[in-house]
Amino acid sequence: MLLGFFLDSLERESGFYINMSHFEDLVHNGAFDQAEEYVDGFTDVHENSFSTKIYYELRRHKFLEILEEGERCKALAMLMHEFRDFAPYNRSLCGQATALLTVDDFRIYQIRTGHGDINEARRLTMDEIRRCIHVNPAFNGKLEPPDIISSLQRAFMLANSRYQQQNEVGGDDHPAPPNN
Repeated sequence: MLLGFFLDSLERESGFYINMSHFEDLVHNGAFDQAEEYVDGFTDVHENSFSTKIYYELRRHKFLEILEEGERCKALAMLMHEFRDFAPYNRSLCGQATALLTVDDFRIYQIRTGHGDINEARRLTMDEIRRCIHVNPAFNGKLEPPDIISSLQRAFMLANSRYQQQNEVGGDDHPAPPNN
């Protein structure tokens, strides 16, 4: 557990590699706040349209699940605070989401049509997010794990080269290291 937390933090804080399997697990398990926090290490909501879409999908699905649980007050608070980022891009978004607050069975509303059960809806959400990640320039070069072995080999060769340069035969003051 501690190692997983460390790796998650290292990936997120370095912004060097996004572990898609880990990220997908967060989305599939409904951990949308954690998924958004993880993505924060690689992009932000206004970096480009693909990043905005990723954040929108995470928050939209979180909002729909809160509504499905019948927590309208919590959904309203989320609408007022977390959807504010999207107002410049889609002025009617808040009106559509507000309309969902007033519907008893919001699944009949056109936004939810075709999503099926919660697991299917999460899968569809992740499919859309995955598409956005793959075309998003903020994630270029970050979808494959770094080649640690070759990085270590380069580091050792560089260190060895520096050692040799520092210990080259340079007269009586700098004797050459013994050959083994």
